[in-house]
Amino acid sequence: MTRPRGSGIPAGGPGHGTPRGWSWPPFEAGNQAALTHGARSPRILTPIADQFAAGLAELAPWTSAASFQGTVASWSWAEAQAVVLRAWLDEHGLVDDDGQPRPAAGMLERVETRLAGLRGQLGLTPLALGKLLATLSQVDSDKGSQGLEALRRAGAELRAAADRRTVDGNGGRVAGELGAGGGGG
Repeated sequence: MTRPRGSGIPAGGPGHGTPRGWSWPPFEAGNQAALTHGARSPRILTPIADQFAAGLAELAPWTSAASFQGTVASWSWAEAQAVVLRAWLDEHGLVDDDGQPRPAAGMLERVETRLAGLRGQLGLTPLALGKLLATLSQVDSDKGSQGLEALRRAGAELRAAADRRTVDGNGGRVAGELGAGGGGG
């Protein structure tokens, strides 16, 4: 069946396309109409991830080495996703009105699993840092001296910070200021 031109019926049939005479204004810059939690939005995640990456270089200087850059980028992105997802779930709850888990809760679980591995690769947990130190101590001193020295300095700084916290009575958190998900005490 051929429709006459200008009939007002969309080419796909009724219910498809914009009804004749109707229009909606285009989305303006910064519109977030389709945004749910934002954990997939580069516009939301990039500034947070950049902040995490910058803070990590200060907190764990060995991660500034070129060999860590890909892992740092993945870690900072995942940390940003986790922050955004946690905030959204805090506001909206883990389950919907029907008692069903929200997809964002499942995504957060996957992101947290990924983060555990990335934190280990970067030496951001006590056990992972110990393994990293043991591995680097066996590296040829000429090739690995800069990374090993950065780790030694970081270790000394962490010990000094822990001693200061113990003396000041703040006890506990050594590396938790970055918000990297724990840092026990």
